[in-house]
Amino acid sequence: MEKFTKEDRKDRTVLFFATDLHGSERCYRKFLNAAKIYKADILVLGGDLTGKTSVPLVEQPDGTFKVTYLGIDRKERRRA
Repeated sequence: MEKFTKEDRKDRTVLFFATDLHGSERCYRKFLNAAKIYKADILVLGGDLTGKTSVPLVEQPDGTFKVTYLGIDRKERRRA
């Protein structure tokens, strides 16, 4: 990987891209720390962000959101 001096970087944007975290909190924390380590200006997190399950939140007519997870129905209000 080519190293850039501060002078070289003044007209450049450094982007750090990662994908396939598969819901791993450990990998997500490493991704967040990458900006500091690689001196990235922008972090981009690509596909496969969830683990093995995606849980939809469905907005209801009364403004609440319904979610069903592991057979349990919940209704939540939007928080300000």
